Amino acid sequence: MNRRAIPGVRFEPDRFTPDSGLYQGDLCQGARVIVTNRAALQSVRMGIEIAAALMKLYPGKFDLAKMIVLVGNAATIERLSKGESAVAIVAGWDKDLTAFRKMRAKYLLYQ
Repeated sequence: MNRRAIPGVRFEPDRFTPDSGLYQGDLCQGARVIVTNRAALQSVRMGIEIAAALMKLYPGKFDLAKMIVLVGNAATIERLSKGESAVAIVAGWDKDLTAFRKMRAKYLLYQ
């Protein structure tokens, strides 16, 4: 499997038994997320990386369409569904983010 590092975070395998919810009382396997550098962590990129990994690990079982509630951007969901890398998707936001920050700057009270 291709392993890419996500700056500011590491993942470790974990086993746990939920106290509530759909899998209450069942032994589950997952990943523990450990923040190693909060300043370097891009949490949105991490979420996109996790979604991309789940699509590869569980084809046909991971419902990417439900991610729209978390992501809020249909174009991002479409790019994920086409298999684009999280790095490319996040980099594709730069132009829109720059424009947003420029427009927002005139409304900030403290800069």
